[in-house]
Amino acid sequence: MAIEYSPDSLSLQLSITGNGADEFPPLNFVTPDIVGICNSLWNDVPSDISDSLFMQFVGLASKHPPEYSLQKVYNDSLGLTFDLQLDLTELIQSRDSLLSSHQSKNGPDTDGPSRELLSSLYLLLPCEGVPIPKDPELLPNSPREYRNGTHRGIDFQATWGTPVRAVATGIVLRADHEFQESSPELFQDLLKEAHLVGFTPWDIYFSRLLGRAIIIDHGLNLVPGFRAILCSFITYSQGYYTRG
Repeated sequence: MAIEYSPDSLSLQLSITGNGADEFPPLNFVTPDIVGICNSLWNDVPSDISDSLFMQFVGLASKHPPEYSLQKVYNDSLGLTFDLQLDLTELIQSRDSLLSSHQSKNGPDTDGPSRELLSSLYLLLPCEGVPIPKDPELLPNSPREYRNGTHRGIDFQATWGTPVRAVATGIVLRADHEFQESSPELFQDLLKEAHLVGFTPWDIYFSRLLGRAIIIDHGLNLVPGFRAILCSFITYSQGYYTRG
């Protein structure tokens, strides 16, 4: 018996060879990657929905994991081949119900600061004289297909050695003084892992792919009514390194 899963675990192909039913072993399928599947179903959700809501979704999915349903059966001289697909109906309903409940509880304008409030902010540029880029690839929500994710920040293209400063006053929560760049081989292996599971794991994303990190808590005064924590990641990009 051979089982071949798709990279996203949403489907599998089962092949059984033999002449009689008594020769077929019992079918014990491995539970699919719940977090990866939830991440796929969460891709179309607005980016200002909190991560805690996503974790609630993962918790619901873990209590009621999806099951594979039979799609096609092939019979040839070698045996039987089954094509199976995950039934995501209940997961999609759980997601939509969770989002609907969140929306009715919080209202349409309370998930994040308004555009007017954000446009009124005065922030220093992290690199003096380096403007905000216009290339969509360098701006938030640009797809990153090589790691099954999306870009979550702004890439300022500065020459090596350019000073990086805080955009506002605050308290430093993290500073990677001892950070060392990954080797090209490790970097590519991490990207392969992200491609295999269908999303970019948080530990890989924050600890390795983004480079040297400085995270600053700007408190409640920068954006009234919200806590602002901004992250700066310094990434070396030459040949084998790719933007996060």
